[in-house]
Amino acid sequence: MKPAICLLALCAVLAGQATAAAPVPAFDHVVVIVFENKETTSVLGNRAAPTFNSYARRYAKLTRYYGVTHPSLPNYLALVSGSTQGITTDCSDCVVDTQSLADTIEASSRLRAGRGRRMPKA
Repeated sequence: MKPAICLLALCAVLAGQATAAAPVPAFDHVVVIVFENKETTSVLGNRAAPTFNSYARRYAKLTRYYGVTHPSLPNYLALVSGSTQGITTDCSDCVVDTQSLADTIEASSRLRAGRGRRMPKA
């Protein structure tokens, strides 16, 4: 019983010393760049990619973000919505109805632009 009381007392002391998390700073743009099928070291630190190296130094890089599955589409869904939404293929006709990063940004009274992707010419 004594160890449990000491643990509870310690938790109470630590909880009293907790500080609030820093607020998310205001931002003008959210840009997500994904290098699919590239190892981090093939882009970051590579002299052939000075723009992306500059972005990583100045803004942010997700050093512990990894794909959750194969193929690609479920990974992109997880990136923007927090879940694969049950999609397991690179289907071109599947539809999901869920909140995404773009929806969250838009709901905060910020506008969103479309996503860019190199598309084959018609």
